[in-house]
Amino acid sequence: MAQESRAVLTPMLVDAYLNFTFPSGWSPPVRQNPAYLAPVSKPDFSCLNFAGQNPKHDIFDHIKLPPYPRANNPDAPWPLNAADPDRTTYPRTGIYLHWSLPRLYRSGIVASDSAQQNLNMQKQQGGYSTASDQNVGPDFPTYREVPNRWLIYREVTALPTDDVNDVWGLGIQALDSPSPGVLTPNGWPVSPRSDLFIVESDIRRRIQDIPASEDLEVTSSPYIDDGPNDYVPGQSFLGRSCRLDQWDSSMGKTQANTVSLTVSRATNPYFADYQPSNCGVFSFFDDLTEPLSGNKYTNANVSYVIIGYHANESVDPLDDPKGFSRSRMDRLRSCLMDIKSLGTLSLEDQEWLQGGSGPALQTICHGSLFNLAWNQNWYVGSEQYNFVDLNYQVGQLTYPGDMIQAAFWNSHPLSVGTNPIDALFGWLKAQTGSQGGTISSTSDIELIKKQLTKIQTLVLDMNDDIDSQLQAEDLLATNNFLPSSHGVRWQFKTTSTQSGTIPTQTQINQLRLLNAKQAILNAVLRENKRLQLELFSQWWTYISDRDPNNPGSKTPLAQLISQNVTDIVRKLQANGSVSTSGTIVFNLTQEISSLNSQLSVKSATEPSFYIQRDPTMFIAGLSSKWPSDFNEELQVRLDGQNMLGINDAAAQNLDNIPFTGDFASSGDIATLLNNKIPSGLVNPILRLLTEAQYNNTSPAGGTVPPEYINKGDRFTNQQGWFPLFIEWEVEYYNIPFEFWEFVPQGLEGRIGYRVKAGISLDTDIGPDPQGDYRVLKGRCPIVPSSSAILEATLKQVFSRLSPDELDSYLSADDRASLLANVKKLEFLSTPMSSFTDQIITRSSAGVHMKPISFSNGVSNPQPISDPSHVANEIGIDQYLHLVGTQTDSAPFASGVSIPGDKTKYSPFKPCLHGQFRFTKLNIIDKFGQIVQGMQDGVNASGGSGPQTYPLFPCVGDSYSVDARSDGFANTLQPRQDGLCPFVQLPPSINQPTRVNAEFVTEVIPSSPTQWRPMDEWENPVQGWIVINYANFSFQIFTPDGQFIREFGIASGKPDGRPFPPDDTLYARASPFLRGLMLSFADPEYLIGFFETISAAVESTQAAPSHYADSMLSILGRPLALVRFGISMQLADPPLVNQCTVAPLKGVTEESITQYEFPLKIGDKDNIHDGLFGYFPSASTSEGCGFDLTTFYSYHAPSTTQGSDPSKPMPTNTTLSPFYVDPHVTDYAKDTNEMLKIFAGVVDPFTAVNCYTALLPIRQLQLPPWTIEQGLSALAAFFKFGPIMIPYDLPPFDSTKVITKDYRLDDSSAPTQTGTLSIPAVGLGEWSWLQPFWDSDKMQTNYNLLGVTSVPKRPLWESGPYTITEGYLQLSRPISKPSATFVSIYQQGDPSQGLAGYTFSSPSDRAFTFDYDSSGKLDHLVLFRPGSGIISILKVTNGVFSAVYTQGATDNGIGGYTFPDPGDQAFAFDYDHSGKLDHLFLYRPGSCIVIILKNVDGIFSPVYGLTDNPPIGIGGWDLLSPTDRAFPFDYDHSGKLDYIVLYRPTLGLGVVKHNPDNSFSLIIQTHVTGLGGYDLGDPADTAFAFDYEGSGNRDYICFYRPGHFTFWIVKHTTGTTFVPVYQGSGSGIGGYDLASPQDQAFAYDFGASGKMNYIVLYRPGSGTLWVLQNQDQGAGAKWVPVYSASSGGFGACGLNSIDDRVFAFDFEGKGTEDYLCAYRPGAGNFWVMKRA
Repeated sequence: MAQESRAVLTPMLVDAYLNFTFPSGWSPPVRQNPAYLAPVSKPDFSCLNFAGQNPKHDIFDHIKLPPYPRANNPDAPWPLNAADPDRTTYPRTGIYLHWSLPRLYRSGIVASDSAQQNLNMQKQQGGYSTASDQNVGPDFPTYREVPNRWLIYREVTALPTDDVNDVWGLGIQALDSPSPGVLTPNGWPVSPRSDLFIVESDIRRRIQDIPASEDLEVTSSPYIDDGPNDYVPGQSFLGRSCRLDQWDSSMGKTQANTVSLTVSRATNPYFADYQPSNCGVFSFFDDLTEPLSGNKYTNANVSYVIIGYHANESVDPLDDPKGFSRSRMDRLRSCLMDIKSLGTLSLEDQEWLQGGSGPALQTICHGSLFNLAWNQNWYVGSEQYNFVDLNYQVGQLTYPGDMIQAAFWNSHPLSVGTNPIDALFGWLKAQTGSQGGTISSTSDIELIKKQLTKIQTLVLDMNDDIDSQLQAEDLLATNNFLPSSHGVRWQFKTTSTQSGTIPTQTQINQLRLLNAKQAILNAVLRENKRLQLELFSQWWTYISDRDPNNPGSKTPLAQLISQNVTDIVRKLQANGSVSTSGTIVFNLTQEISSLNSQLSVKSATEPSFYIQRDPTMFIAGLSSKWPSDFNEELQVRLDGQNMLGINDAAAQNLDNIPFTGDFASSGDIATLLNNKIPSGLVNPILRLLTEAQYNNTSPAGGTVPPEYINKGDRFTNQQGWFPLFIEWEVEYYNIPFEFWEFVPQGLEGRIGYRVKAGISLDTDIGPDPQGDYRVLKGRCPIVPSSSAILEATLKQVFSRLSPDELDSYLSADDRASLLANVKKLEFLSTPMSSFTDQIITRSSAGVHMKPISFSNGVSNPQPISDPSHVANEIGIDQYLHLVGTQTDSAPFASGVSIPGDKTKYSPFKPCLHGQFRFTKLNIIDKFGQIVQGMQDGVNASGGSGPQTYPLFPCVGDSYSVDARSDGFANTLQPRQDGLCPFVQLPPSINQPTRVNAEFVTEVIPSSPTQWRPMDEWENPVQGWIVINYANFSFQIFTPDGQFIREFGIASGKPDGRPFPPDDTLYARASPFLRGLMLSFADPEYLIGFFETISAAVESTQAAPSHYADSMLSILGRPLALVRFGISMQLADPPLVNQCTVAPLKGVTEESITQYEFPLKIGDKDNIHDGLFGYFPSASTSEGCGFDLTTFYSYHAPSTTQGSDPSKPMPTNTTLSPFYVDPHVTDYAKDTNEMLKIFAGVVDPFTAVNCYTALLPIRQLQLPPWTIEQGLSALAAFFKFGPIMIPYDLPPFDSTKVITKDYRLDDSSAPTQTGTLSIPAVGLGEWSWLQPFWDSDKMQTNYNLLGVTSVPKRPLWESGPYTITEGYLQLSRPISKPSATFVSIYQQGDPSQGLAGYTFSSPSDRAFTFDYDSSGKLDHLVLFRPGSGIISILKVTNGVFSAVYTQGATDNGIGGYTFPDPGDQAFAFDYDHSGKLDHLFLYRPGSCIVIILKNVDGIFSPVYGLTDNPPIGIGGWDLLSPTDRAFPFDYDHSGKLDYIVLYRPTLGLGVVKHNPDNSFSLIIQTHVTGLGGYDLGDPADTAFAFDYEGSGNRDYICFYRPGHFTFWIVKHTTGTTFVPVYQGSGSGIGGYDLASPQDQAFAYDFGASGKMNYIVLYRPGSGTLWVLQNQDQGAGAKWVPVYSASSGGFGACGLNSIDDRVFAFDFEGKGTEDYLCAYRPGAGNFWVMKRA
């Protein structure tokens, strides 16, 4: 069977709408709250002609609404179900069928600039077309071609009079031939009737070629395409259908009149799903005509099977392109499919799926809809149905649309927010204590609502109160802004400050120059896109405003536009591109490339520009009808996997198929199909039709039912209903900016905008408060899985908080319940797309005329034929290709009507601030049913016009309308009934903008001071202030930790204790630090500053755990003195009005640069904010650039005395947006001059937040290395004594005098001259500085003494006793673990190497391997990617020797030479033996995977080396350079015989090695990560771990270096993983993971044979910790058993960023309890043993 099983049965959903009418003389039934069927709307193609009328921004008008009832006859009936009489005419009554294309046809591929080289490979792998008209570029997606032939099988029987169990109501017996009379006089079928029709989706026809008898509006679809010129828009139609026995497959078919059809080729974004727009393409109109008699059925039971296929097999997504062999299973998964019930297939079939040669796969889409009860005249027998208007039924037919309509009119279940979550909580808030507002009110949904309300604060905190523990990616996923304009910036690859790795000053200067040029290039590339859009806008404006009666190039309009075009073209040509020699872009690219070659740098992303999201609508009780698993891999079947278990022989016996009557003239159905369709598809289609006969939901024989059986394929007397899009219209009223204030709001005190207190909008903003308004409208889609957005956000919230904090809101069980049941909350959400665009007088939401075509590929745009030569009139005809892809957004010009007084108001608003109310909200389903959100009724005055009842939406917190003093909503049109139809939009900038926040330094000494942002290798810390609470003083240190002064608060005097003041350090201090110390000489200043800082410290979060390792931890908190600048930058020049009809001359237009937006720096109420206060910039006599007499702080007292500098935070700090032309003389200088400069006192561990409420919170965070460098060097101390000791002091040793630059770390601690016993110092390790007077030099000198604790009981020692005093200093971290490591092997000479392997290249890598299949990882594999060098070493009595070695000119290993620097490798258990005795080699980004077997030192491939081209493994393609892999014990067997592959930010897979030696993906996630961990950051890393100490590495650790995040997830049952440890924002066990250099792995610390400890280390910093879990339960307790925060471990100082560490079985005992460290490029290698 396998060799014939080419067909892949791909399920799809089928929907139907039954369109009835009534016999003559009948009165239609009255339906309460009806949802109407819209008319068949035609696109307005006239506006696509150059010589036609003015162009439209959207050729698809909003759907027409139904007529209003006559006022003088309010009881007149509504039409039954149609807004247009055409839909109720007799020829158009019948059944409208629509099939939903599977997801593989809807998923496109977009090539980024960096991915172009792999594009064709990716397209071939994914089954995408490689035709020229499907070429893609950075802005153009391509889609798979859809099936172009659809068979519609129809079975008609009499309506059943008794129960039957089979779908068709026929039983299983064969059918007799029909009677000569096929219809009764009433139109009932005499006997079962069957018919086959075919739809040709890709046939394009001109109107003159279509028979006049054909009803085009229901049999074909208007089509817009870049086809031959004789296919005129409005006269070109797509699709054709007819009876199969009358069809000729070559009928009228030529290359010119067929199209390569994809979901995007018809221009209409709803083409694939809106049935009135895809008639004859993806839908079929059945008028219920009986073919032989030509009469219509009036009463029948109708069932359908829809089957689609590709007539051209080569464009089938599952077809295997020549020269690109892949396994069949790989092809399925690349097309988002998976085999349903794979285990039911025979071993032969499973092997065939893993193979690639032989017959290819072919897609057959299929769907069914059974037992549609059709009653044209609403009769059953002789009795008329009882028309019921309760329960939204007419007769026995239920109308879901009517229920939604009633809900809208009764409860207004609409909410509006900044994003789906904000809108959701707006709705929940309104539902508190109410049972209304939702269609469903089950106990489960009520519970969900209560649980969501409990965590509302947490979810909203994800939007607003972002602290330093949250990453930018998480912020973007949940906040209110959309990023744009991602530019490039450059960083050194080395990010450590340790000796030997710091770039030179010359390199730092070169990097600064490189980034300066890159910033200009980024700006020029942004400008190019803007100029392309401007060029298109000039063309559009001209064709819109041009007078067709007075054409020509001499008109004033033509001359003005022509000049603008000339200027734009000149700039575009000067800017050029990377391939146009001599242009600005080309030259900058060359200069950047030259600088790049001189530096070791890597590219990063510059800070993004952002724009506010359009408002989001949330509709409760309206569920999506997309399948719940739509976004998952589609479960498909092979031909033969059917419900009846039909094998090949049985499939040929088709006697049971009820094909009768119509096919008599053509023979049996098999003969008919063989004559009409490809022969290879006949049997699979016959099997599908056979299967469809039976309603068997429990198939016998282990066979597999279709995916959607009993999931929408049964007609349940419910009219078809599938909401598809929403059309909305609002009135937006502008509220001037001066009437807004920037203040804390709500219980949480979030900073934001509101209407000024005391202002009544209807009376206080002028005589015409409603005059400045606009009418906006749009259309937005209803997408699949709206509830998935909520589910994903909840998981994200849970992942970001500690379990203890979460438990205070929801228990673990409640959280699990909430996630499991959240999909029960029926709702839809969708953004009000184009809202902002219309405010800036542009439209981007519709299908409109464009001047160029991409029919020859995106790289070769061609102007569309312009018979009227309109473009020539403005000189743009030769330059239209320069427009490129920037044609989606068109200016208003004169094409949009502007209400309001044009003599007073401009329609253009650079900043949004106002209120809006809905004037229309229509939900449209796929068949054109309209649910009206705005209720129309009879005019109360008795007139004939309609009256629209207001819609009262709920609103999210961000859009809440402020209340007036009387408690009613403060709106422009106030109501006195407590209801509010308005939504309030606080200020937001209507173009991409960003807040720049940078640490700064002086460019050169000048007046005024010129500032620039600091480079990554420059230390922003100007100095350190340490609060010494023991001595009640400030201690001042240089940025690198050298002591300068101590200022005693009590004495008010500076002191240099214990050493004399160092005037050299004082003189070298920055002017800011010197000025501050001068100010501290004033006691009032010092005391006031100390009190303010102390108050701030009390409200700041605790210092992170690694601060306990600092010498300062016993004294007080260190504060960093920094200088920073903030500005607000526009990505493009300020936008201007694009409307040419308003305002009239004399009206002042607003510019965004005229605004002054409030800025809030820091937050008193946020413990995760690190600002203690700041000094404003000023010109002072000290020359420090800051006003040191003014220290703004949230903790300053309201009143101060004397010279106390403390002052409350100002409220008048503002920012004005600015734009810098990239062509100015000094782009960097002009940009930096816009920075507002401040000098701050900040918490070094916590970010400073900058709030605008207009843009995402911008954070300033000190780099971790500056903290480590500074704090590790600080020699803080406090005075202690006098104390009495029962012995004399050790004598002064002049050879061991302590100098001011001493340090107490392991490597450089001074020698102690004795010890001293001191009370109450048992906690921690201390040192004592004992002063001695040197009478010769007349100065105090110090010796270092060790400190011991005083005995617990008195010893009554004999005298003499001594009284002394000195300085006490903490010399080691408190509770420092006692474990240590000692070096047993050390190699520091690269020339000798390790058994001949030199580690002389930075590319060198090492890992452990079971070379001799002993079950012990006691060999080392050392290899050099990109060179072919590899060695395998063993250890004998502590001596390394090679058992396998190959040089650069040799053959590598097993035929693989490691030719690429990206090659990776690890040991793997290939044969399930429990031994890691195979080598797994792979190359991310290239699909290469090779597995090697070792037999007596000879390695040979068991997988992958013969694949040409390579195919990845088990369905994972390894196409990304970021792919990583490791072995894993998935099934808790104690064997690492599964492979985890992951691609940070994009997904994860688990691959199984099958018994037939094939590999298959058993888990694949896309974007969502695993076990709640989102895998959402490029830095994410993972490894297998033995969490339970069971000996099985069956847990996965995820960590995110530099982001404080460490997770552990457990595999439970099936494919489910759950988290057992979630360290988000806190690291793990006190290790903070604050550095991007952090790394981690599993380790056998206890030498137990179990890898149940975690090693975390930070190369270049000397930091290495070993953590143990002391509680394997839910409350995991991780504690360090070893921690070194400097100095490394053993003999390895870990002082190079290149250092690598791993666990090793050095003794061959089966325990990986040794640690190896090596330094590639330097030759060092160490082996350390735990002492």
